[in-house]
Amino acid sequence: MTRDVDPLVALLRERRRGLGWSQQKLGDRMRVGHTMISELERGRVSPTLWTLRRWADALDADLTVLTRPTAESNGGRHA
Repeated sequence: MTRDVDPLVALLRERRRGLGWSQQKLGDRMRVGHTMISELERGRVSPTLWTLRRWADALDADLTVLTRPTAESNGGRHA
């Protein structure tokens, strides 16, 4: 059963694709199998905070920026 993909996972997936990386390349950088990346990206498993941190680090992305509320998600107000 597939669940909806978490917005943060979707952002990380788009970052990977934007870099032109395969799931295999990301998996190698995270030291996990490409099947785990696939499962994460499809929402079949939920990432732990530790996994999200490793994922963001591998993509040279700042998790604090990715998780910061936007004006749109905050009812037009800035956090």
